[in-house]
Amino acid sequence: MSSYCMHGSGKGNTDAKPKFSNEFGSGCSSLGRYIMVGRGAKFKNSVRLRGLDKTNYLAETRGILIHSAGKVTRFSGKKKYIPIGSESRGCFTVSRNCVAKVMEIYRESSKRRPVMIYAKY
Repeated sequence: MSSYCMHGSGKGNTDAKPKFSNEFGSGCSSLGRYIMVGRGAKFKNSVRLRGLDKTNYLAETRGILIHSAGKVTRFSGKKKYIPIGSESRGCFTVSRNCVAKVMEIYRESSKRRPVMIYAKY
């Protein structure tokens, strides 16, 4: 499964030129491999992530989640970039349909084996 994803709005990011960081308070997304480790508390439908690489190993401590935002849900793909905004301070911000599928995958597989996610640019 793949999805459009809004990148974090920190460090002077723009729609066309994202910056990525693993630093606390950066507000930036991180690249690399993750596993789902639990339900998020801040959003009703969200999943907490643990980073597995040097580029994202602080993700769980930083509170990085997969959650939805209306701006991504409305994104048609006709424009080149999803307009960034305060909806993501480093989280994987996806459409409502995508987060519903992610929640379903998490519920079905969390008892058997971890689910890996890979973030690339």
